[in-house]
Amino acid sequence: MTRILLAILFFITSLPVHAACDGPSEFDALPSERRAELEARAANAPFHEGILWQAKKNGHTSYIVGTMHIPDPRHSIVMDRLTSELDAPEQLFMELSHADQQAFQHHLTANPALTLITDGPSLIDRLGDENWAKLQPHLSALGLPGFVAANYQPWFLGMTLSIPPCAMTELREGKPGLDRLIELWSTEANAPVQSLDNTKSLLDLLASDPLHEQVSDFKWSLSLGLPIAGVDSNATLTALYFQEKIQLFWEYTQDKAQDYITTPEDKARLDAITAELQAELINARNLAWVDTLAPELAAAPAVVAVGALHLPGDDGVLNLLSLRGFALTRVPLVQQ
Repeated sequence: MTRILLAILFFITSLPVHAACDGPSEFDALPSERRAELEARAANAPFHEGILWQAKKNGHTSYIVGTMHIPDPRHSIVMDRLTSELDAPEQLFMELSHADQQAFQHHLTANPALTLITDGPSLIDRLGDENWAKLQPHLSALGLPGFVAANYQPWFLGMTLSIPPCAMTELREGKPGLDRLIELWSTEANAPVQSLDNTKSLLDLLASDPLHEQVSDFKWSLSLGLPIAGVDSNATLTALYFQEKIQLFWEYTQDKAQDYITTPEDKARLDAITAELQAELINARNLAWVDTLAPELAAAPAVVAVGALHLPGDDGVLNLLSLRGFALTRVPLVQQ
């Protein structure tokens, strides 16, 4: 059974679609011993820091960018550094191009059974009054009426709740995240844009659980009182992103989730969710992407823009490219 909806709800993933807006960093407020432990754990991962990288092979130099999908004025720092390295991209690879994102959204709209409960009780009845009451502040913060949310399948409600209210406003206004800024830059240069994901693979990943399993996992998570990514305060993760501490971002999130666990059974369940998230939402996609990217980047230079959490680790995009014979060099955001 996949539990991706819980990963979306309660973890800041690849994306980071779910990073929150400005605010104090909770990581800095941790006891020094706990900070040091998490930093040491993060340092064990290959390529644990860095947003912008060069990848060289066969005389071709490409650039790998770890993105954050929601708007933030600090994206200009990354764009300025990238454009100082490269006048214009020859081609761009990204998770989903703007056109493919629109096609994905159109597919969901045209097939309501993928996102909505079309038969039987609403989500209110399936979750119960107590659990539904726990969601009300989060729905209100997003301006999402309860009678609308009550018809959402849990995976789709999780996707919606994972976007912080401050970012939701900017997204509705059409403000771009970093990946979209890179795509606009590429379009201006008439560079071709290719998606690494597709509608089928994403739906298989996100929406394949039977409804009763989605509801069961959703009820369990609400019973623990786990914070909802995006709606609750996750400015810490935004701060770590712009400090380029990408693996630390992941270690902190996992560590924080453990604070809500009180029984061995719940710990085992959360550990299973975390492992499944890492394996399915991150590592499996990395492997599929690199199968596409390795021959392409060996033949011609390109820019690759994918969620930042796809970069570090043994099965991260950077290490996988290194194993395919690419020379990786970090490009610091602040020029030395």
